[in-house]
Amino acid sequence: NLMSLPVDSLSLAVSSLTQLSLVFQKLNPDKYNAIFSRIILGSNLKVVNLQGNNLSNVNPEIFGPAITRLETANLSDCKITSSMFNVLFNNMQGDCSLKDLDISHNSALKHIDDYVFGDAINQLEKVNLKFTGITVFQLMNLFELMQVQTTLKEMNLVGNLSLAKIPQNLFARSVTKLTKITIYATKLTSTQINSLLSHIVNKPSDLKFLDLGGNNLSSISPTLMAQSVNKLETVILYLAKLSSDQQDTILKEALKGSKLKYLDLGGNMFGISKELLSEANKRNILVKLSP
Repeated sequence: NLMSLPVDSLSLAVSSLTQLSLVFQKLNPDKYNAIFSRIILGSNLKVVNLQGNNLSNVNPEIFGPAITRLETANLSDCKITSSMFNVLFNNMQGDCSLKDLDISHNSALKHIDDYVFGDAINQLEKVNLKFTGITVFQLMNLFELMQVQTTLKEMNLVGNLSLAKIPQNLFARSVTKLTKITIYATKLTSTQINSLLSHIVNKPSDLKFLDLGGNNLSSISPTLMAQSVNKLETVILYLAKLSSDQQDTILKEALKGSKLKYLDLGGNMFGISKELLSEANKRNILVKLSP
């Protein structure tokens, strides 16, 4: 029982681990502080998962330096405060090992200065910003920094409606610098979607995984949809209001030659040709249709 374990014992136990998972625990702030202090003083920890822990009363000056000494940190739904984010992001400007950061479901993130936010996030390789309510200006700053230089490869922006206000060209250029983007349920405009798909077809792109599910793609040209999807490896179009024609056209294009390995068409209009599905399967393209 971690709640009854003495602080010193917990700190000592942590020092010998390389990975620590304490999901949805209810520890006292002094125990979290002890864990983070141990990381600062020296430990073997590289990966920490604290999803669902209330860290709001943790000392920011201990929290920030500790997280930067890790390689992977899952801090989803941890009630991280603005002060904690500021210390963390400022520490990331120095010697920082952090590559993979999940700060999804932390609403205080939207209060962080646009430039502090952008500079920190742009240094990572993988970031989860799902349902953080980040602002247009934070995203704009991040995307503009990415045009100059970025180490980012994977990003999750699920549920961040501010994305729909990003200029179409900046949006497309930024997304295609990544290898994986998840932008489910972001209410993207048809102009943004057209720009992104056109960029994938006509310009250099590193993108391999695209989740556009939960956005309205009904007005997108079947030909553009098909050409762009088949340049990627994994595409999620779940609940995207696709017509049967759009779906058939994607599969017809796939049969001509494609990079596609997995396609999720669940939650869209039924009526796809069984022959097309069979041929796609023969070419080792896994198509998911069920909800």
